[in-house]
Amino acid sequence: PKFQFAYEEFFSDHPGGVHTLRCDGSVRFMDESTHRDVYFALCSRDGGETVDSQ
Repeated sequence: PKFQFAYEEFFSDHPGGVHTLRCDGSVRFMDESTHRDVYFALCSRDGGETVDSQ
């Protein structure tokens, strides 16, 4: 498989989503309705995926 994770989801005790730390040092809250492909693209290294900044 392209991705091998022990868990294929992000989770938190925060209602509605998770806080994420980005490589630029910013912390953002991501809504629980965010598609998992977006999470995978953000977590892959040099995968060539593009992610809309919105």
